Amino acid sequence: MTARQLSDALDAVLREHHDRLAVGSLTHQMTYRELDDASAATAREIAARGWRRVALKAGSSPRYVVSLLAVLRAGAVPFLVDPALSSDESGRLAESCGIDAAITDGDNAEADLTIQPITRSEPAPDLLPDTEVCRFSSGSTRTPGCIEFSGSAVRNAAAAWTEVSGLHADDVILCFAGLYNGLAFNTSLIPGLLAGASLWLPRGLPSASHVQRYVATVQPSILVGFPALYDGLARRAGGRPPMTGIRIALSSAAQLSEDTARTVAEHDGVRIADYYGIAETGPLTFDPHPRPGGGQGALLPGVEVRVVSPDGPGAEHGELEVRSRSMGSRYLNYPGEMERRITADGFYRTGDEGSMTDGRLRLTGRSGKHLNIGGRKVSAEEIMDVIRTHPAVRDCVVFGATNQSDTAVIAAAVVADGALTVEEVRRFCLSRMAAFKVPERIAFTDRIPRSGAGKPLAVALSALLTETRPAGGDR
Repeated sequence: MTARQLSDALDAVLREHHDRLAVGSLTHQMTYRELDDASAATAREIAARGWRRVALKAGSSPRYVVSLLAVLRAGAVPFLVDPALSSDESGRLAESCGIDAAITDGDNAEADLTIQPITRSEPAPDLLPDTEVCRFSSGSTRTPGCIEFSGSAVRNAAAAWTEVSGLHADDVILCFAGLYNGLAFNTSLIPGLLAGASLWLPRGLPSASHVQRYVATVQPSILVGFPALYDGLARRAGGRPPMTGIRIALSSAAQLSEDTARTVAEHDGVRIADYYGIAETGPLTFDPHPRPGGGQGALLPGVEVRVVSPDGPGAEHGELEVRSRSMGSRYLNYPGEMERRITADGFYRTGDEGSMTDGRLRLTGRSGKHLNIGGRKVSAEEIMDVIRTHPAVRDCVVFGATNQSDTAVIAAAVVADGALTVEEVRRFCLSRMAAFKVPERIAFTDRIPRSGAGKPLAVALSALLTETRPAGGDR
């Protein structure tokens, strides 16, 4: 491993901002000096064990930041894994990516993280020489794709974000997104550290009361979270005091409700920027002066977006293709898969649909088979493959729906032999995949409604969820 652009830049920041608060939770805070010392000690342990690829599978905490810096400073590559993945899923990723060890946590968010070696049966695939960080995406595959990022790509993403957001050392960032996720990684973790800002990392669900408690204590200038966080604040707007002092509120991954944006703006005077970014390319847009329903904003420096439509060049709406200076290099565990999604002139086919008007992007949906649930892009095909392995299931289709709270959820229509129940399907799924992939709404039917071309009919599938089915029904 010869590339150390990101590690060297972070080392310089640790020395420059020694006495400033770096990261914290309500019970544990660390200055940049303490972050420097703690990560250096862990780096020595990692280097002594000869580990070159280390997975971080833990919730957000100051100790997570220590571990990330330690892996980088040991000259190893961190693999940022969603902690919600099951042990089977994590094992498959470790085997396919050649991971040597894993840093994990338990229920105690403030306890030291545990480093454990991993035994593999297959040789590790080669990393590219300039890879410094690996992150994961569902991508176009049925299990997470491991995206290799060069240090320069990660720094380019941080630099572009810092430029448009005006991020500086006096900012206080309150981030409710997991640090493995692009929303946190590209807007809070790396840019915040490189700017010498203070990063606060709550644990637990972002309920309105939890968010309000942190806001009152930390007094952030930047608030980062998924749409569900802002939906909760909007629902409680009449029963809580207004938030003050927030100059930027960020939302991403799933589209933000216009009603939520309007309610928060009216109650708190906070306008939420619904920015656009994807795992493979980094952050792409930002609106410094957002308005409810105003779209995803203008392109970041170094970002190009074009609209591809069957109507030909000049179409206002179609699939989005993007090119940026922060793009990942490839999928380590799916050779050639990412390359097939990149055009001859270097544009990545996103699978997202939208339009560009006067330099501003407005998303309208997905053209592929991936669902956006709570900020996570989930492969419908992966879930269908699991359900279809149940011996009583003859057919199924997985699709997006909403629950009684009008929140996006995963739904499944299932054709089964015998008296299969909803609970049995869920237990079967939970034993084979992460909990967030298990369908919340399940309906049984005699046949999957399909078009003459064999494609599932969306309207008919939604109707199934409102009907009472004899074999367990929808819950």
